[in-house]
Amino acid sequence: MDCVGYCRFSSDAQRDGYSIDAQVRAIKEWASREGHVVKKFYIDEARTGTNDNRDEFQQMVADAATGTFQAVVVHKLDRFARDRYDSAVYRHKLKAHGVRVVSVLEPLDDSPESVMMEAVLEGMAEYYSKNLSREVRKGKTEAARAAKHNGGIVPYGFALTEDGHYTVAPDEAAVIREMFAMLDNGSSYADVARWAKAKGLKSRRGTIMDGYTVRRIIGNPMLIGNYVFARIPSATQTPIVVENAFEAIITPEQYQRIQAKIAAQKHAPRSRNKGDDYLLTGYLFCEECGNHLYGYSAKQKYQKLDGSLQVYIRSHYRCSRRRGTGCHLRSFVKSTLEDFVFGAIDEVLFKGPTVDWIVVELSERLKKRTASADEASSVLKSYERELKNIYGKRDRLLDLYLSGDISKAAYSEKAHDLETRAEYLQSEIRRMTPAAPVSVSAATLKKALTAYADSANADSPEYKKKILSTFVEKITISNEHIVIYFKFPVPGAGDKTEKALSGDLVRKGASVVTLAVLRTEFPIAAVNAHDYSVFTIELV
Repeated sequence: MDCVGYCRFSSDAQRDGYSIDAQVRAIKEWASREGHVVKKFYIDEARTGTNDNRDEFQQMVADAATGTFQAVVVHKLDRFARDRYDSAVYRHKLKAHGVRVVSVLEPLDDSPESVMMEAVLEGMAEYYSKNLSREVRKGKTEAARAAKHNGGIVPYGFALTEDGHYTVAPDEAAVIREMFAMLDNGSSYADVARWAKAKGLKSRRGTIMDGYTVRRIIGNPMLIGNYVFARIPSATQTPIVVENAFEAIITPEQYQRIQAKIAAQKHAPRSRNKGDDYLLTGYLFCEECGNHLYGYSAKQKYQKLDGSLQVYIRSHYRCSRRRGTGCHLRSFVKSTLEDFVFGAIDEVLFKGPTVDWIVVELSERLKKRTASADEASSVLKSYERELKNIYGKRDRLLDLYLSGDISKAAYSEKAHDLETRAEYLQSEIRRMTPAAPVSVSAATLKKALTAYADSANADSPEYKKKILSTFVEKITISNEHIVIYFKFPVPGAGDKTEKALSGDLVRKGASVVTLAVLRTEFPIAAVNAHDYSVFTIELV
């Protein structure tokens, strides 16, 4: 009888004597002993038997239709399939082509007893598979609760200790911090990927870092010290999060800030013409309906004096909801609108009396906040004294409880009251404590704002993108006027001074406040005329 051999192993099967070599050897010995010929072996390596997603298995079933063999020989029936449904289905398909399944270790014939025994063996194989899966899942869950590595590639930025816990890899952590700094300063993923490539940096898989790799690294919640297992929930596994499981590489504030940028970019419009670089895409909003403006190009023609037609390309920005929605915003010529915006950045922020006005306005607000901080200092000191007294009372209360002078119920009640008051005082102290002295001179403010003055109108698209990400929050436009919301870093003692100005700035919440914003309104006629002399401005 002509037959073929089918062999399969999973990673677990290798440990229990089911290696490929052992299965092949057993099948050959059986064929030699029984007088059969094994024409070919179909081998699936590291493939589970709980489903039929096995290349060699499917090829074997297909080849059965050729009639070149009459039996499929396996070491044990569980090598063929561990799922009773799959086993029955594929055995039926093989039988239709005159091919039967033979087990070396479980010799069965066509008797009723063999049929029952075969069903029992298949049931045992399925039970073993499902029980093994449950035990493996249980082990991974316990490892996850202990914040230990659960297999796979160790994420970039981390290494493993001898007992399987995560620790920060200093060199890779420095790379990640540099990536976040670049993204915070307006660089794109492509910019970061180019930087990584120029540095010769590679991923954990040994490949050159690209934009996709950078996204995966930046989006890993482990960067803030949180262990996460099964980030995508399934029917058999819910996510497990262990906070502060190891040292953080970046701060939660910076992580959330970058993730917010990622989310915004997913919904940002894209140019309809990939060959053109529409620099204002993502910044322009229709004032009438609130939607983005996008860039598009169209061919137009005009007749020359000699009667021939000249074809040229016209590039515009237009509202994404203009057609069929009732929005009446007209289109704007790409080059005209872009030239106006970049000219406005140069004229408003870097030249003329506007710079002096900004300097005076910020300086006055700094002084007011400094005065307010001085007035609150007496209240702050009283809170600090009260909190110190509470700590003393808490220690004395514990001594009384340990010595048996008060009951557990009395101790719990008084300790709860003290803790509640302490938490309130701590929150008030954090709120009222100035982050840093805010003594920033007008000269320092002006120097910081004019740092870009000499090169603000550079012609390269890369530099213009950098200017936009640095100095433009958004642009709203209507048929009557255009409003540019300019942003700029508050100079001084870094984040400390910026936090002290948080009451006067636009951005609040979890992210660190770093930008002041100017609302600058121009009449729409100024766009075509490139006239920056007529505008209204306010620090919002």
